[in-house]
Amino acid sequence: MSFAVFKQAQAPTAVDVAVRADFTIASGRDGAGASSNLVLAKANVLEVYDVLEDPASSESARATSSRMELVGSWTLHGRIEGLVALPRQQAFAQQRDALLLAFGPAKLCVVEFDAAMRSLRTTSMHGFDDVDALKRGKSSFPTPPRVAADPQGRCAAAVVYADALVVLVAVEGSAFGEEHEEAAGGKQGAAGVAGSYTVDLHELGIGRVKSIAFLNGYSEPVLLVLHEGEPTWAGRLRERKNTGRAVALSLNLSLRSAARIWDVNGLPHDAKQVVAVPPPANGALIVCPNLLIYQTEVENKVLLLNQLAATQPFPKRAEGEPEPDMPQLGPLEMPPNCVESMAVGAPKSDVELCTDIAHFTWLSPLSCLVAVGDGTLYLLKLGFNGIRVQGLTIARAGLAVIPSCVCTLSSSLLFIGSRAGDSLLIKYTGKSDEAGEERPSKRPRLGENEAATGAAEDSDVSDPELEEIYQMEESKERNEEEEPDEPDKYTFQVQDSLLGLGTLRDVTTREGSGPEGRAELIACVGQGKGGAMALFHRHVYPDVVTEVALPAIRALWTVYSSEQEESTRGRAANYHAYMILSLEKSTMVLETGTELNEVTEKVDFATTCPTVTIGNVGSLTKIVQVCPGAVFLLRHGKCLQKETVDGELIEAPSGASVKFAAVADPFVLILLSTGQVKVLRYLTPSGYLEAVDTLLMNLDGDPVVTCALYEDRNKWLGNVHSGATCFAALGRQSGRMEIWSLLLGADDTTTPKQIFDCKTFPEGSSVLEETTAEMETAMSSSRATWPAIVEIRMEIFGETVAERPLLLALLSDGSILAYEAFDVSAEGSGIFEGNPLRFTRMSIEWLTTEQVYTGPANVEVQKDVLALPAPALSKLPSPQMLRFDNIGDMHSGTSSGMFVCGANPAWLMMSRRKLRLHPMKPEKDPIIGFAPFHNVNCENGFITCNRTGVLRICQLPSRVRFDNDWPVQKVPLRCTPHKIVYHDTSECFALITSQKVPTRPRPPLESGGDAHAHA
Repeated sequence: MSFAVFKQAQAPTAVDVAVRADFTIASGRDGAGASSNLVLAKANVLEVYDVLEDPASSESARATSSRMELVGSWTLHGRIEGLVALPRQQAFAQQRDALLLAFGPAKLCVVEFDAAMRSLRTTSMHGFDDVDALKRGKSSFPTPPRVAADPQGRCAAAVVYADALVVLVAVEGSAFGEEHEEAAGGKQGAAGVAGSYTVDLHELGIGRVKSIAFLNGYSEPVLLVLHEGEPTWAGRLRERKNTGRAVALSLNLSLRSAARIWDVNGLPHDAKQVVAVPPPANGALIVCPNLLIYQTEVENKVLLLNQLAATQPFPKRAEGEPEPDMPQLGPLEMPPNCVESMAVGAPKSDVELCTDIAHFTWLSPLSCLVAVGDGTLYLLKLGFNGIRVQGLTIARAGLAVIPSCVCTLSSSLLFIGSRAGDSLLIKYTGKSDEAGEERPSKRPRLGENEAATGAAEDSDVSDPELEEIYQMEESKERNEEEEPDEPDKYTFQVQDSLLGLGTLRDVTTREGSGPEGRAELIACVGQGKGGAMALFHRHVYPDVVTEVALPAIRALWTVYSSEQEESTRGRAANYHAYMILSLEKSTMVLETGTELNEVTEKVDFATTCPTVTIGNVGSLTKIVQVCPGAVFLLRHGKCLQKETVDGELIEAPSGASVKFAAVADPFVLILLSTGQVKVLRYLTPSGYLEAVDTLLMNLDGDPVVTCALYEDRNKWLGNVHSGATCFAALGRQSGRMEIWSLLLGADDTTTPKQIFDCKTFPEGSSVLEETTAEMETAMSSSRATWPAIVEIRMEIFGETVAERPLLLALLSDGSILAYEAFDVSAEGSGIFEGNPLRFTRMSIEWLTTEQVYTGPANVEVQKDVLALPAPALSKLPSPQMLRFDNIGDMHSGTSSGMFVCGANPAWLMMSRRKLRLHPMKPEKDPIIGFAPFHNVNCENGFITCNRTGVLRICQLPSRVRFDNDWPVQKVPLRCTPHKIVYHDTSECFALITSQKVPTRPRPPLESGGDAHAHA
């Protein structure tokens, strides 16, 4: 990968916009437990997350039961200025939602999720950059496009150039018709836009639009537009005020027109936002910095938020009457004749706040969460009596990060995005102060007071007017009783967070002074209580616990054993029991307790020959050791079974030896030097190994060069194909990649079955699918230049149903291919013909620098960062991609992934279903062995060995987060950092910070004192 001009080292992390959408799959049809998608806009990056709500693992208040998993991330060719979900229409319940993206100054784009390619598909684009009539002679447009979508999915609207309205009409059905739906594997596809038209707002008396929102409760789409008629500012309120206006436009989509149906004049000049209110109250909230207005077609309710809107104005004076003296005002009071008219006589809130910067989201139909600029959360409640809103109340609800957006995801989850800190996924729970109390009746029921009024029970007096009145009252009372109970307050609990490195104010560097030559990039990030100092590392620098020099090591492994003492059970039950070192011509066995003790002569491991691989079977109770000439089954260090390669169980050809092997309980996959594969299975009842018939897996003329076993822990692949729990991935000499299921039959026998066959694997296609006859015929002559498959791995990190298998391959030119599996039939909504299993390629920035393989003479081989000298990679005795789990510390979280050995080793860490590559600081000698190591003296650590035989027991650095493009450590400051410098001599950082502090009253100045000293 080359970069002609620049390379982005750190992707944006600040969240600009967050919306909820059924973008990748319609709600309620995902078996993985995902309710809806969370769509985030981060500058020019669009990210889509699955929000998974899992049952809590414990009853602790700190238990995390919900999390965000990345579905896809796409870098766009412009900053996303506006984002809104275009919902599906009610008649098409199986549709997915589309996304409307806005780019400055006047570009609109509608995209949907392509289930077959696992990527974005553009369904329509609408550009108005060249429409000079909409610009009205202006050349600069500081305000970005404002977008909104009709809640019923009938249309969407955008305001461009500050006062030009664009209406996008939704199409009924899929945007590409039935052929597209069938190709995408679904019946309905996704919502789309049929066309667009513009509306001249100036003809409707509208200009300088501030905000738009679609209202609920109308048969046609109704757009509420907030604008300012004659602009003013705070210094001219005595001359001109109440300049804000709101106009409701009814959009006739068939006639492509808009009509005013009602409007509101006299709004405060600083009204800046409209928020649609959901049913049953409907209407809209008009947000001003100092007051809130609930507005409908017939009425409004006002709530004063602070003293700047509370002062009552003077009465109008007669003509010629002098203006009265200005009264003595408090520190936070407005001059009386500057108060907006709507604030006169309005009730005051119980708390003081300012909504100059505020974000709104509805937790329930009558409860709205308000997140203001300093991170304080408030709960706004509408006093709805079943017919109309009687008033507004607001109360403090909590404290969070400085928000840039808020979004409700479900009935119990919300997301708070931030540009100045970590973005949070929060679980909210409503509770009432007086639970169990009956709602008081608004009037006595009929018959309750008949004795007091003297009315007889058998009276036949009938008054039609009274009956009509009582029917109206009964209907009103039924509406009140059917109204859902609204919680009085909410509790909030953080479930997950996304790393935020926003508001970067200053950067400096520190060069390494030790033998490691560690270099760091230090930045001032965050704001307020989210301010921090961020230390970026380009490489991973492990903490070395101990270092031992041993004879030349070829490979190493760590295994478990059921022989651990009872005192080590419980939390430490998963400590490794043995460390096996494969040497040039022998094998060394170490027992891992409080100390490392060599037990080579005390155990029955094969120690007179090198080891090919070793692993656990039988639920970690047995150990399988594979050597070039035999396979051993051990328990407690004692040999239970020995099978030679040329014996009756394996039946290898004469002179063949084991070249490679893989272990995944209960199977052992063996690759012979002849290119044939053999499979052994561990039988639980008998406790011994048996052979599996692999005749179908061995093809004449196309030998296997690498193989891997995959344990389907969450049964995802088994649900797609055959129901098996273990699979084998094979890479052949021709570049063909196959996946076989190892299915247990009714007679307890294993029958391999091919479930995937790709004959163009080394091409590195963006989507990997099974090769059909037509595709094989159309193959170009480029097959001769394909790199060979050196090593292949198939893994899954995590056991939840949302996790998907990963396919990793190391090619002879040094490149690494990474794919994530997906089921195309499950992504759509219809019946899919063909093999539903596909793989989408994951982006890995793997830079090539040094040559590692010399192929045929006609093949031009690139260079690679692995830098492994001869022998060729295909002949190395040990694998170069090694799995690790739960490595790290409890502060920053443990990690899982793959470690790539070589002269320049690297970590492939899996985080939120995204594979991130972090290079490790290169050493003088290449690393040729790696294994995770969990021990009483080194918990969640790992072991490495280099070519000269130096073995190091290490741990990842604490408090360093690896779920970022670069490993980063955040040092919280709890204030806003502005400048930072590094002093080399003292090895210290100097920072300039600021923070808000309460004001102190200034004491009176004594006569004769120094005014400057007094201050």
